[in-house]
Amino acid sequence: MRPYFYHLADKNIGCIADQPVPEWEEYLVPRFPKGTKEAIIFFSGDPRKNAVQFPLIQRETLVDHDTLERLNTPSPPASSLIDFVPEGLPSRAINLAWPKWERLVSPSPRKRKKIRLNLVALGDVGSTLLIGLCLTGRDCIEEIGVYDRSPEKQRRFVLETNQILSFGQTKQTPRVRAIEKEEVFNGDYFVFCASKGIPPLSQTSGDVRMVQLEGNRKILKEYAQMARLQNFQGEFCVISDPVDPLCLSAYLDSNTNQNHLDFQGLRPEQIHGFGLGVMYARAAYLAESTVGDPDFLTHGRAYGPHGKGLVVANSITQYEEDKSLLLTEATLNANHLVRETGFKPYIAPALSSGALSILSMIRGDWHLSANFLGGVYFGAANQLLDSGVEFERLTLPSSLMERLKKTHRRLEAIL
Repeated sequence: MRPYFYHLADKNIGCIADQPVPEWEEYLVPRFPKGTKEAIIFFSGDPRKNAVQFPLIQRETLVDHDTLERLNTPSPPASSLIDFVPEGLPSRAINLAWPKWERLVSPSPRKRKKIRLNLVALGDVGSTLLIGLCLTGRDCIEEIGVYDRSPEKQRRFVLETNQILSFGQTKQTPRVRAIEKEEVFNGDYFVFCASKGIPPLSQTSGDVRMVQLEGNRKILKEYAQMARLQNFQGEFCVISDPVDPLCLSAYLDSNTNQNHLDFQGLRPEQIHGFGLGVMYARAAYLAESTVGDPDFLTHGRAYGPHGKGLVVANSITQYEEDKSLLLTEATLNANHLVRETGFKPYIAPALSSGALSILSMIRGDWHLSANFLGGVYFGAANQLLDSGVEFERLTLPSSLMERLKKTHRRLEAIL
């Protein structure tokens, strides 16, 4: 393997590639430059399977970056390009196969304060999520734009939410205002809560989420293409069911022109699905009564989609397959328990998966969401850094990893 070194002196960045970078001859140097503030490792991978940019926190190789091994503790690295990077130097990877990769070489720091967030659809989920953001997002959200096909709903929630205030507040934030459809990408975060229709309460068996895929994809496709046309560079958040396949459909539809994938739209890591947070919360609620474990919040985990294929692990440190399968099944059926009471289960999803998880992402904290991993959107603990999505990496038991691989294959088969 012959490395190619580049020095962007004006940006104080050192770069490495295993092939010549097109039209970068002027930056070519004989060795990795000293005294740089950051390292970029270039690679080339199919954008249908590979992220465009991601951090290299643990000096991992790029061999398994597009597989579920990104959730596992890195193996001792084989010889790789990262070996040429000085220890402790911040590093990230950029995919040369993405047509607009050069835009990512010198990104601005990710915005964490005074966020402008735009939310589409004020149904049960959207309106509850909005209330959650207003109550708990004062530290980081400055303004929330709300769009709904019903002007009356918009007017109602603008009036109501702007009257949520604590005595002693010196500033009314976040402010909520009604916006037009054309304005939904004039901000830092786009949150999609629209739905073609939710299965009736009489449906209390089966995966009620997947029933909504075709109708919701049609609605989402319009917004994915709008994001492309408006060159949206913020975060594209999907709340509607089925979350994980809808994220992939948004990525594909945003990057399709005349039935051809041209990868001129949203980058895969710009899209995030929010459905796993409530599954983790349901598992925690049910853990003691189902498997006799009161400490799930300490060592339990949830992975995969918001629905069939979910993987709950009773413990990462003392994983037990039987208990985990039992808890997974109980968690999957938790929404039916609410439906049997005569109500649709939207409060916990809107808050646990939606408001609380989105705010954690904005702040750069660890949270649960679905992100691009090996060609699908896969739910796991992660944090959104300046350089992209960093997945939580743990030493996973082989039997748990097999469950995750089975779920990944299932998600691959949907679209």
